[in-house]
Amino acid sequence: MLLRSAIPLLISAAAVSGCITCEGDTEAAPAHQLQHRWTWQSSVGGIAGRTETPANTGQQRAIEFDANGNAHFYTNGQLTRTTTYTIQTGTSIRTSQPTDIIVYASGGRQSYSINGQQLTLMDEVYDGYVAEYQR
Repeated sequence: MLLRSAIPLLISAAAVSGCITCEGDTEAAPAHQLQHRWTWQSSVGGIAGRTETPANTGQQRAIEFDANGNAHFYTNGQLTRTTTYTIQTGTSIRTSQPTDIIVYASGGRQSYSINGQQLTLMDEVYDGYVAEYQR
């Protein structure tokens, strides 16, 4: 009798486990999450610890990462630079932890995180900037 009552429990546990696995499989890869146009909100850093925003710089900035591995940089609506990028796993200079890093063909490296509609880019150099973007 105990075995009969345990069978529905085992089936339920397997179904829940399967759903969790399926849910994880459908999550977008980091590169796909990055592929959007992002509007700049602020940057903090540099040797002086400056805070820059659209209000105090007079600039509206944006970055667009496309599916072909191109990063397009805009200032006040004008395309100012395009470069290719790849995403590599590396150790962050800031945290000493493994993380995804955007490596630009032009030489820059930025670790990044995406939280909902928010993109945070962190320059992988000492005294670099941390920039916040909104989708």
